[in-house]
Amino acid sequence: ANSYCPDPATLTQCPQNTYSSPGSSMITDCKCGAGYVCTVQKRIQAVVSLNVSATDFNNNANGVRTAFINACAAAAGVPASSIIITRVVGTTPGSRRLLSLGPASSGGADEPSNPNSITRV
Repeated sequence: ANSYCPDPATLTQCPQNTYSSPGSSMITDCKCGAGYVCTVQKRIQAVVSLNVSATDFNNNANGVRTAFINACAAAAGVPASSIIITRVVGTTPGSRRLLSLGPASSGGADEPSNPNSITRV
């Protein structure tokens, strides 16, 4: 109890002020104690190349940025409002202009130090 096993060989303690039932396998199985609010965030980093310039992407030309965000949200099963693009880099390999969406550098100011947040209410 008060832990979860993401795989058969790993036992991980639930965050402080949370509890779980025996047999828990995910951090989301850890429930908040009375008087606390829990949020769990998962950060996914990816590098994606699109056949559009960084300027057009940032300006949402033809709705390309919106469509990309909606596609990411649908793939992740989350609302589009929870998708955050941290960096857009324009590149020109050969004669094509591509857009690379990459992860923020490790330890950047936009990265939470602890993605699991428990707040006393």
